Amino acid sequence: MGMKRCYGWMLAMVLLLIILNLPVVTAYAATEQQSGEYVYTERNDGTVEITEYKGHTTANLKIPSTLDGKKVTAIGETVFMRRDELKTVTVPDGVQTIGSFAFAYCYNLKSVSLPNGLKDIARGAFNNCNMLTEPQIPETVTHVGSDAFTESGYDVAANYKNNTLYLNGWMIGASDKLTNVDSFQVAEGTVGLADDAFPSTNLTTLQLPASLCYIGEGAFINCSELKTVQLAANNTALAVQDNVLYNADKTCLYLYPRGKKESVYTAPSTLTTVAPYAFYCNDMIQSVSLPNSVTHIGNHAFASCSELVSAPLPTGLTSIGDCCFMYCYHLQNVTLPTGVTELPESVFQGCSELTEMILPVGLKSIGASAFYGCEKITAFTIPDTVNTIGDMAFKDCQALEQVKLPSTLKVIPAQAFDSCETLKSITLPSTLIKIEFGAFQDSGLKSVYIPDGVTEVEESAFKYSQLQSARLPEGLTAIRAHAFDGLPLEQVNIPSTVKVIELGAFSGAHFSTIKLPSGLQEIYPEAFSYCRQMTSITIPDGVTRLEESTFEECSALTSVQLPKNLKRIESFGFRQCRSLASITIPEGVTYMGSSVFDSCTALTSVQFPSTLKVMGDTVFYECKSLTNVILPDGLEQMGNLVFAYTTITDVSCPSELKKVGYNPFDQTPFAAAQTSQGIYWGDWIIGYENCEGNSVETVYIKDGTRHIADHVFAPTMAQGHNNYYMKYINLPESLESIGEGALAYNSFTTITIPKNVKVIDDYAFSNCHDLKKVTLSEGLLSLGEIVFTGCGNLTSINLPSTLQHIGSNAFIGTSIIEKQSGQEIQYVDKWVVASSGGGNLNIANGTVGICDYAFFNCTVGQITVPVSIKYMGNQCMGYKQSGDTISPYSGFKMVCYTNSAAHVYAKKYGVNYTLICNHQYETVTNKATISNDGQTYKKCATCGDVTDKTVIAKVSNITLSKNSYTHNGKVQKPAVIVKDSKGKMLENGTDYTVIYPNGMENVDQYTVKVILDGSNYSGSKSLTYNINPKGTIVSKVTAAKSGFKVIWRKQDKQTTGYEVQYSASSNFKKRNKTVLARKNSITSKSISKLIAKKKYYVRVRTYKIIKVNGENAKLYSNWSKAKSVTTKK
Repeated sequence: MGMKRCYGWMLAMVLLLIILNLPVVTAYAATEQQSGEYVYTERNDGTVEITEYKGHTTANLKIPSTLDGKKVTAIGETVFMRRDELKTVTVPDGVQTIGSFAFAYCYNLKSVSLPNGLKDIARGAFNNCNMLTEPQIPETVTHVGSDAFTESGYDVAANYKNNTLYLNGWMIGASDKLTNVDSFQVAEGTVGLADDAFPSTNLTTLQLPASLCYIGEGAFINCSELKTVQLAANNTALAVQDNVLYNADKTCLYLYPRGKKESVYTAPSTLTTVAPYAFYCNDMIQSVSLPNSVTHIGNHAFASCSELVSAPLPTGLTSIGDCCFMYCYHLQNVTLPTGVTELPESVFQGCSELTEMILPVGLKSIGASAFYGCEKITAFTIPDTVNTIGDMAFKDCQALEQVKLPSTLKVIPAQAFDSCETLKSITLPSTLIKIEFGAFQDSGLKSVYIPDGVTEVEESAFKYSQLQSARLPEGLTAIRAHAFDGLPLEQVNIPSTVKVIELGAFSGAHFSTIKLPSGLQEIYPEAFSYCRQMTSITIPDGVTRLEESTFEECSALTSVQLPKNLKRIESFGFRQCRSLASITIPEGVTYMGSSVFDSCTALTSVQFPSTLKVMGDTVFYECKSLTNVILPDGLEQMGNLVFAYTTITDVSCPSELKKVGYNPFDQTPFAAAQTSQGIYWGDWIIGYENCEGNSVETVYIKDGTRHIADHVFAPTMAQGHNNYYMKYINLPESLESIGEGALAYNSFTTITIPKNVKVIDDYAFSNCHDLKKVTLSEGLLSLGEIVFTGCGNLTSINLPSTLQHIGSNAFIGTSIIEKQSGQEIQYVDKWVVASSGGGNLNIANGTVGICDYAFFNCTVGQITVPVSIKYMGNQCMGYKQSGDTISPYSGFKMVCYTNSAAHVYAKKYGVNYTLICNHQYETVTNKATISNDGQTYKKCATCGDVTDKTVIAKVSNITLSKNSYTHNGKVQKPAVIVKDSKGKMLENGTDYTVIYPNGMENVDQYTVKVILDGSNYSGSKSLTYNINPKGTIVSKVTAAKSGFKVIWRKQDKQTTGYEVQYSASSNFKKRNKTVLARKNSITSKSISKLIAKKKYYVRVRTYKIIKVNGENAKLYSNWSKAKSVTTKK
């Protein structure tokens, strides 16, 4: 731990790496690269920093010293964070920096080997490494970040001395007990103080040892009462003067104590650097004089010096740290030196008394929130050298009236001029390409000209400003959400390139008309809502859907041209457009949401398309001028009170209606004109006046009524559902459907559902407390959710065999639910209606259906579903809900039968399942062929299970009894022999068929085809045999000079010619010669140029030329008997 560590290069490192808190000047490549399991970035010096580890961590990790041949010098932030598998780590030589939280939360890490040469251990590097009990800090380290070893295995009470935690000469922390100590002496031998080394304390006096060399960033920021700093006399690295802490030669000021009471400070002329947090939070200092030799002021150096009025910046200053003068509320008269090229983030944030700021030529960047809350600055001239401005740089500059932006600026950052209420105008440079989120939000801007080249204006860019006119450039493709929301905007153009107008983009604007580009494709909710001066709008044909509240409360709107390709109009689309008198809804629209034209009080005419299928609730509610409509025959669904409080007198009922909400014509002349107690519309009963408040006990629905609309006989909400009026209702035989809540909250005791009813909708009989018996007829297909819930006295119900669906919670609170013993499964008749059980469940055999959501959120491990189940409700099992998210339950498995309803459900909903089967076997034969065995087996037609396999041997042995014959003028055909590979003889006519060719008497080659057939065999094979020509005999051989003459018997039937063969060998095995007589009429041949006085043997055979596959071929007879001859000299 020798003092040698305090000299030489130490001072340079202290100044550049620790005190200044400047960004490390080594630049990084723009892109990351991967080498094996490591991702890295390359620095300008050719070394690399590891930025990510993608491997499967082993217990013992040795980090490589090079990647792709490049030296590793840094481990980046969080690279190995939360790697529970790690037990030991070796950091290679050459690594100089370990980044923030690089190994944090490695709970099982026991040992780390750090290299000599390591210089920086950043904040939280080994935080929460609970098993790391003996970490080491190499002697070369010059900086230790805050909490580097907090909550590690070393951070335990036994290692604290004098309420302080030391590690290899570094003070890395202190306990809360230090809070109540007035005076504290750092232990001798300590070479460095980690960042934030001292907790919040009441220390007034601090004694520093001779060994101390390194002062961490913000080491004393919590020492709010510190007044006196004492330094050991023989310390050669540091100096103290008037309780102010410097380095030895007083070029760097580390600490001006927070408890120091003087209001004026003059720095020594030797000073070049003010360290981070040097004057932090000193609320007494009012004036600071720094010599012009100062080039660097660290981050937070004067932050929260609430009484600081004067701190002239030295002319030699070149860099200022983050938040340097933040919240210096009384700071005035700041002049930025020309050497400053970067203003970091929050540098003057909250300096509310600053009235002027001249930015020097040469300035390149202004950081985020740099002048946030500088409430008295009225003007900024930003030099052309500035190319980047940070988010919120000028936010809440409430007196700002003028801003000159640099001519090269490309981006106006997020909230840059947010809440600049007095900023009335601004000229945007022609180089601009983007205006970010909330850039001019809540500003005083009255007009803006956005130059060509801007392709993006982000969300809320001008929201709640005072814009009256705006020019938007060609090239914009979208108007983002709330970009011009809440403005008194009177004039604006939408460029032809815009495809999308997002949420609330022009909500509340003051223009009377606006032209939408022909290429527009999407308009989001509330895009033009509350544009109360807008009188007309034409929506381009590319828009297929109008979202919620798109034109809500455009109260002056008189003309609307809807696009011809429109498909849907969502809820509140034109609600309270009180001047709109007519509307034509184009063909192709299928859906109108709730309250689309609600309170359009001037509306007199509506043209509906034939394609309309669905109308939501209160679509034309309180359209008081609407007297007549013609609904399309194809309309299938109408919501509640669709035309309520209109003046409609008559309307035809569409023939395709399947669902009607509560009294669509409530409080209209049409409803008032009904003479009976029921309000009928076509074959629907849609209302019943006595259920509006007058008690009625008996109700008769007229014959011919096919449908009861929603909520017709239910007491209204205004009555609190506390009065149960009806004791009897007759349901006509013509009835086919009962709507949602139609008969809820009534007092009948029995109900019989007619045989033609197919659907009973949700809530239909809910809370009929006196209901005891329900008779359902065969033919019923569906019962809705909560349909009998709350019928506490219901003890009898039959579920018909035709029933295919029951909604969720259909029978809660009734007395008809039965539980399966030991299974926690609830049944009604043969249907599962609910379950509260866990573990593994078995549904009873004979059960035919499961209600919607029956096992929803049940932590069931496994459910076995019998094959008798035919109907599976929506998400009836295997699903759970967490917050607003519904998803498959990973711990669940269904056991079901192959191709059953449960199997289909499991595949549809992505539920884990295992298959079982009631086997239905069928015999399958794979026929044997010439080259392959066949087999017979039994296969289940349901699940594919195979059993009883038997091999059919391949038919590998098909031969002819003879392969050749000699021509005799008669038909000659061989027998066919067919055997399998095991020698079994197959039967002709049963296992195979033979096809012989025609002829079979002349000299030729003949093909016999064998076709395998029958139940066990397939395939075919062709075999050939020859009928060869008849031979001849040698009549005479006569010797001649060096030759001989041979004569043979003529054979001219079924021949082409002859072949003569002679040899010196009697067996004709060597030196054979062959000559031809090409006509069958030739009977002799002379042979010359032989060896004289040599014995030769001679033989002859016939041949015939035939066609084989279109090519010439020869068939030969046998050779004649040979004769010998000796040539003459």
